[in-house]
Amino acid sequence: QGETGATGAQGIQGATGAQGIQGETGATGAQGIQGATGAQGIQGETGATGAQGIQGETGATGATGADGVGIAQTLSISGDQLTISDGNTVTLPQSTTTLEVTKEEIGYVFAAAHVPANSPAPLFNINCSDIERTNTGRYTVKFDVDHPNGANYDITFGTQVNSGRDSRIVSVVAQRADGFDVIVVTGDNGTTPDTYVDEVWYFSTSATREVVTDVTLGTTITPPSAGTTPVGTIDTSIFELNNFDDRGTGSWEIKFGNYTGTAEDYEILVSNIPYNSISNLSSGDYTTSWSTNTDGTYNLLITSTSPMSGNMTISGDNPSPEGYTYGGQPTSPTTITFYTR
Repeated sequence: QGETGATGAQGIQGATGAQGIQGETGATGAQGIQGATGAQGIQGETGATGAQGIQGETGATGATGADGVGIAQTLSISGDQLTISDGNTVTLPQSTTTLEVTKEEIGYVFAAAHVPANSPAPLFNINCSDIERTNTGRYTVKFDVDHPNGANYDITFGTQVNSGRDSRIVSVVAQRADGFDVIVVTGDNGTTPDTYVDEVWYFSTSATREVVTDVTLGTTITPPSAGTTPVGTIDTSIFELNNFDDRGTGSWEIKFGNYTGTAEDYEILVSNIPYNSISNLSSGDYTTSWSTNTDGTYNLLITSTSPMSGNMTISGDNPSPEGYTYGGQPTSPTTITFYTR
């Protein structure tokens, strides 16, 4: 066989053939690594505040608390009535008519202050209306009210020392009932005048007052009973009651008369009245005495000291508590009985 001949020139490319059928989908590849988180976006603007809601209704008012216990400034006793300065009255036990008040004199801080170095405005203050720095190291103190001892009172001072341990000295220049003047200086241990200086200083002054430490019902006193039993004879033919008032008229009054023309000694027993004293009773030829019925009512016996004829009026202030009768004859349970002696 002979040698292979040289390759001939490439022929013209034939037309593209039809696409073949797609092969099956290959298996899913492994997941790639997660990318880095992107930067946070800019926060949006805050929205406008919503309109305020309608306010709810006010709740009902709570019940009023009980009254606190006050301290009365003045106390007075008339019969079995204890009167307090606010006008209230308390009925004491019938067998008790005295009040014991225990007092004690105590000391207290009348005025005090802690004054800064360069300003008169105190850091601490009791009863000082004004503290004025009039110049370097010079001050005037004014009290809210005058000292009860006038210009004669104690003053205790204190002050801060400087960094060089030079002594600061506070001294009184003038002392008055309404305050005092002071100077603050630095001591130099020499013969020249001490130098005025602004420095922190403080003071206090005391006073005394009398205070009530205890109030107690004192010694028991039984209402008087001597002489309240009539010794005469009941007699309605000689003495006659004309008028009796112990309520609503502003005064206590009993009017009676003897119209026989013959002077007689008498006793008048006023029974079952709710009071045991009559203030400012008119004077006359008679005596009075009281007794208790132990049920809140009392008896008054009026006894003549000389025979009487004609008319007579005995009067006094309106009793407290008031009685039962507004003019005329006595009203139940009060009775009035005349006796002759």
